Amino acid sequence: MSIERSTTTDKIKNYENDIVKHESLIEHKDSLFNELQQKYDEQTKHLQLIQEQHLSYSNEQNKQIELLKIELEQSTKLLENERISMENERIKQSKIQEKLEASLNEVTLDFEEMKRRLVKAIREKAELFNSIHSYEIKLEEEQSRKWVPDEDVLNCTKCNTVFGWTVRRHHCRQCQKIFCFYCSNNWIQGSKLNSPQYRICDFCNEKLLKESLTPNGITYNDALNNHETKDETDLSFEVRPERLPPTTDTQSTS
Repeated sequence: MSIERSTTTDKIKNYENDIVKHESLIEHKDSLFNELQQKYDEQTKHLQLIQEQHLSYSNEQNKQIELLKIELEQSTKLLENERISMENERIKQSKIQEKLEASLNEVTLDFEEMKRRLVKAIREKAELFNSIHSYEIKLEEEQSRKWVPDEDVLNCTKCNTVFGWTVRRHHCRQCQKIFCFYCSNNWIQGSKLNSPQYRICDFCNEKLLKESLTPNGITYNDALNNHETKDETDLSFEVRPERLPPTTDTQSTS
C-alpha cells in the first residue's frame, strides 16, 4: 500500500509540475500574445493613419483633377473659339487675296495695254521724227539746189580749178552748183520714160550711189560696219559708175 501511495504521490507531483509548466507556458504565451496584440494595435493604428493620409491625399488629388478638368474644358472652349476665329480670318484673307489677284490681273492687262500704246506711240514718234528729218533734209536740199549763175563762180566747187577759155563751167542738174568737166562727168537717166540723161557732179553721184547701195534709210558706213562676212573680206571699197560720154542733148556750158 505504501508503494502504491508513493507512486500516486509521485504522479500527482508530476502532474502538478506539468501543470506548473503548462501554466508557465500559458503565461509566456499570454505575454507573447499581449505583445503581439499590442504590436497589432500599433500597426493597425499606423495603417489607419496611413489610410487616412492616403484618403486625404486622394481627396486632394481628386479636387486637383476636377480643377484641371475645368481648366481643360475652358482651354478647349478657348481653342475652339480661336480656331473658329482663325478659320473666319482665313476665309476673309482668301476673299481679299482673290480680290487682289483680280485687281492684279486688271492692272496687268492695263499695263500691257499701256505698254502696247506706248510702243505704238514711240513708233509713231519715230516715224514722225523720220518724216520731219526727211522733210528737213529735202527742204535743205531744195534750198541748196538754187541755180548758181555762171558769173558768180570763178572756180570749180570741188577741185577749185579756175574757169577760163579752156576750162568751161558745167551745172550739176542735181544740186544746181557749178563744176568743171572732170568733176561733173557723171550721167544718170531721168525719172520719166524716154527722158534724156543729165549731168551730175561727183558729190551727187556718190550720194546717189550710196543711197542705191543702202536702201531703207541705212547709211553707207552703217551698211559696211553691220555687214557680216565669214572670210573677213575688205569692204572699204568705192564703186563708181562708168562715165558716159556726153551726148549732144545733154552737153551744156552753163
